[in-house]
Amino acid sequence: MAESGSVETPFGAPVVRELPPDPGPHERLITVRAVAARLGLSSASVYKLCQRGELRGLRIGGALRFSPQVIDDYVARCAANAAGPTAPA
Repeated sequence: MAESGSVETPFGAPVVRELPPDPGPHERLITVRAVAARLGLSSASVYKLCQRGELRGLRIGGALRFSPQVIDDYVARCAANAAGPTAPA
């Protein structure tokens, strides 16, 4: 076996025996269920937030996924709205 984790075949094409972990950005995306758990909502509520444009998700193969930054931004907006305007001192 070569150091790259592949094996030469009689046909000349290498066969990969061990794949390195994929460091793609999809590993950092969050599912609807995970977002619902983090926000304390139902999955249906997360879908409704997306329909209203309050939460921006990505469709990947029909599945809805979210960037952690999008969720953090949503939580920050909700906290700011809950605090309301501050009165001058």
